[in-house]
Amino acid sequence: MGKIVRVCDIVPEVLQFSFHTLRLARAVTDGYLDNGAIYLAVHAAPSDLRDFFLTAIIDETSPNQSDQKEKLMVQGGTQYGCSAHLCPFCVYSGLRFYRNLDTEEIVDLFRLALFLHWSMHNHKRDVRQLCLKFTDNGGLLETPHLPEVLDRLLALFGIKGKILRLKISTIFMDTEITRQTFQKVMEWQEQHRESASIHLQISRSPYGKRLIPADEVHKLIRVWMKANPNDRICIAPGLARGYNQEEFMAFCTALKPLAGSRCFFRLGITASEIALHQTVGGRRHTFPST
Repeated sequence: MGKIVRVCDIVPEVLQFSFHTLRLARAVTDGYLDNGAIYLAVHAAPSDLRDFFLTAIIDETSPNQSDQKEKLMVQGGTQYGCSAHLCPFCVYSGLRFYRNLDTEEIVDLFRLALFLHWSMHNHKRDVRQLCLKFTDNGGLLETPHLPEVLDRLLALFGIKGKILRLKISTIFMDTEITRQTFQKVMEWQEQHRESASIHLQISRSPYGKRLIPADEVHKLIRVWMKANPNDRICIAPGLARGYNQEEFMAFCTALKPLAGSRCFFRLGITASEIALHQTVGGRRHTFPST
């Protein structure tokens, strides 16, 4: 992969805008990891909705600004509420779904978080890679205008001669909208492979009946690899409350042939209402529910 867009490449003018699309409720900064990283949690809501649960964006910062391998990960969603309600480990899983955010609302989520981060830190000296990540806040591939959002983000944060890092984390809901949006995003990635690279992550929640079947996911991944030859794909099955062991194993078995230089597996474990058992040094250890 060529040169990557870094935080110091952000043109300050793109962060200066009137916050008419969103109402800022609060911004919280705190320690994120033991290694010194911090996060900035920005809670906002569309101006036409007055409910108290909020659209959120998380800005995960790495501990060392001089380390060029680190990233500034800016995380946003595409929905107000959640249309999936499939992931018990997600804070949005129990929230009512109102609607998809429009293009400017989604873009302004990223701009708002970066504006607040810019007001507290010196972006000019920050050489970390910039990564704009779509996750949480519902089923993002259920938002059909996602390619328009990518166009706007590339216009704002893209730099000629460099590649803008993006990330899409999806559970692949079993709907035609998800399939159509994925096709459009894939076509967008193929068209913009010289200026943007989307890191694809396929998460698997415990409830597989409303998700695209594993064999179809396998085919979609193979097509995606041709659209973006610059990045690996993360396959992230999860163990959480209510997961079905047979479905979990069937999913992993169907996607196992993809493991290699272009795809890797990352297992997510949430100990919620289940006890995890592991044998260490000949003894069985039980990790209690949290």
